[in-house]
Amino acid sequence: MGLEKDGEIIGGVVFNHYEGTDIHVTIAGTGWTRGFLAEVGHYVFGTLRCERMTVITEQPKIVRIAERLGGEIEGL
Repeated sequence: MGLEKDGEIIGGVVFNHYEGTDIHVTIAGTGWTRGFLAEVGHYVFGTLRCERMTVITEQPKIVRIAERLGGEIEGL
C-alpha cells in the first residue's frame, strides 16, 4: 500500500512474512493519515484475519502511533 502526493509516492507499507495469524509490516516514508492507517488495520485484521501485526520501522512517530493503537515495543 502506498501514499501519493502530487503524483509522487511519499510513503508505503510492505506486507511480508505472512504466517496466517501474524504478518510483518514494514513502514517507510511520510504523510501518514488516520484513514490510511485504518485501511492498513482493516486489511491486516479484516481481510487477512490476522491476530497479530509486527510493525518494523525506523521512525519514532510510527512507533508512537502503534503504541496508541495498542501495540507494544518488543525490541529495538
